[in-house]
Amino acid sequence: MVEPLLPRYIAPLLQEALTDTPVVCLLGPRQVGKTTLAQEYCPKYTYINFDDSTLLNTAKQDPTGFIQGLPEQVILDEVQRTPELLPAIKTRIDQQRRSRKEQAGSFLLTGSANLLLLPGVQESLAGRVEILNLYPLTEQEKQRSESSLLELLISGSITPQIIGEQSVIDGVAEVICQGGYPEPNTRSAARARQWHRQYLNAIIQRDVKDIAAIVKFHPNGATRFRSNGATLKRKFSGSDRVYYFPFLGSLSSCSSIGFGER
Repeated sequence: MVEPLLPRYIAPLLQEALTDTPVVCLLGPRQVGKTTLAQEYCPKYTYINFDDSTLLNTAKQDPTGFIQGLPEQVILDEVQRTPELLPAIKTRIDQQRRSRKEQAGSFLLTGSANLLLLPGVQESLAGRVEILNLYPLTEQEKQRSESSLLELLISGSITPQIIGEQSVIDGVAEVICQGGYPEPNTRSAARARQWHRQYLNAIIQRDVKDIAAIVKFHPNGATRFRSNGATLKRKFSGSDRVYYFPFLGSLSSCSSIGFGER
């Protein structure tokens, strides 16, 4: 029996944005659930993933022709790999507006980097786009709860207390280190740690390299990249351009208290 998908409380915001905005951009780390969410709520949209090298090369070689050839409603996944498409998307939206044929929700973009802040991207799609940030699962979503801790505090259902001595609540450290990525939450603790290691390696070896290549060829960009975390943080301004550096810090914290190693 297939387990039902966990609720994502950003979903109503996504649905609302698609009703009145021509371009909706869903940003967040890889494997956080962007594609799943997009396809769940837009099942009739044509789906294009730029991890496909053939599609990627076609889009880069002729951005205008690529966009003009798309159907009316489309999901463009991992769009940070083709920032050249943004001016072409703007042109298509403006053409629809002039002919009074603009359609809300024409483009649903997903990306694991903030494409609007990448060096060399000069088109912001201002007035045409709504950006939504999807983060890892909250405990509320993982537990399928209809009420959040904040709501319970505001309603007075629970009363905060400050006491001199308080024991650590069982399971809290494990929950924090398990995190909110969907996949490791389906695994044992040991297998979840291995997933995080592999995830981190993939980010460093591929995603940061992709963003670095864009910076390297930008006139004002850096030309050399070192692999230590402090340098990468400076190059990418924290998590503004990629969404991974808070995760690196969390992983280090878990290691320091004994959960990051076997």
